[in-house]
Formats: sequence, structure tokens, C-alpha cells
Amino acid sequence: TGGLENELNTDEFIGLKMLWGIFFPVLIAILNFSLTLGYPWIVFVFAVPFGWMIPDMHANKQKKVRYNSIVIDLPFFLDLLALSTQAGSDFMSALQKMSDSAESSLLAQEFDKVIRDTRLGSTREQALKSMSKRLDIPEVSSFVNVLTDADATGASIGDVLKEQSEQM
Repeated sequence: TGGLENELNTDEFIGLKMLWGIFFPVLIAILNFSLTLGYPWIVFVFAVPFGWMIPDMHANKQKKVRYNSIVIDLPFFLDLLALSTQAGSDFMSALQKMSDSAESSLLAQEFDKVIRDTRLGSTREQALKSMSKRLDIPEVSSFVNVLTDADATGASIGDVLKEQSEQM
């Protein structure tokens, strides 16, 4: 639902689509009658699928805004994570500090969810992969894959993060 999961669940979204599929043609019919616009009946037929698509168009716009925000913030966050881990912080505490200092960022909110998931018992790898799946952004997926590979091979997280931030 393009970042609207905090506002609507799937059933509500489908209900909204049905509502707009009915409401939009009815609105046009009322305007047609009251303003004597003289629209032919075929306009109302085509208004149904257009009304059905209005929530999708809004969700796609929100998804694009969310994507841009995260892609813009990611290199900066990677730099901060790399600096913090190279300065001696472990990855999770560096992530916590960063997400606390940038609360308004969508990426920081996603990192908060990663921290919360790890506190609730998920491994760091599971929490990061869940974030990658939630966001469905190639840059984030690449970042998560590099981190999980670094964990698996025992490579330095700080060095890996620095290299990743330079690439971005």
C-alpha cells in the first residue's frame, strides 16, 4: 500500500477503492444533473474504473515520495554508521544513536523497527531482511545483503559500511 500501512490495512484499502468506484461516478452524475453539463451516459461508465484507480494513484504517489526520501537519506546514514562503527561502537548501538538523532526521517523510522525487532527476539539478519522486504528498494536490499554477507564471513562491519557508502 505504498507506505500507507500505518493509515489503512488491506481490507480498508480495498473498501476505499470500492467506495471511490461508486462515489466518483455518482459525484459526476450529481454535477451533471445540477449544472446541466449534458455528459453522455458513457462518461459515467468510464468514471467507475477511474474512481477505482484513485486510491491506487494516491498510494503510488506516496510510494514514490517514500522511495525518494529513503534513497536520498541512505548514503548519509551509511556514512554515519561507518564512522560510528569504526570509532568503536557496535552496529546496533550506532543504529540506535542514528535513528534517535533523525526521528523525522523515514529511513530512521525503518531502522527503529529493526532495533525493535531485534529487541523482540529476531536476529539482526532477520530484522534487516524484514526491513528490506518491507521497503522493496534495490539500494536497501543491496545494503542488507552486504551486511549479512559481512556477518557471515566475519568481515569488519565498519569497513564494509564505509565501502558501501562510498559506492552510493
